Amino acid sequence: MWRNKPERRERNLFVFQGSCVGPHFGIVRTTWYDNGQISGIQETKLRESPDWMINTAKFTAVVGTALREGADVSVYVDCDPTELGLEGL
Repeated sequence: MWRNKPERRERNLFVFQGSCVGPHFGIVRTTWYDNGQISGIQETKLRESPDWMINTAKFTAVVGTALREGADVSVYVDCDPTELGLEGL
């Protein structure tokens, strides 16, 4: 994972809902920046667990860390985003 000092820029979170292929409930694409320029893109597939608390914890860890580190995040999930704590999107 790219680690850099969070830049003083607005971070964006994009959420899309649809069907995921295979044993995954979501895909998180993280865009990292350095001096205002894209420095890397990382894609993380979130494997589904029978326990939705575990799924929510996985999602929160990946998305929360990326946003705190200054990245933009695009999320594609096959569940209702409110199940993951994304209200009002």
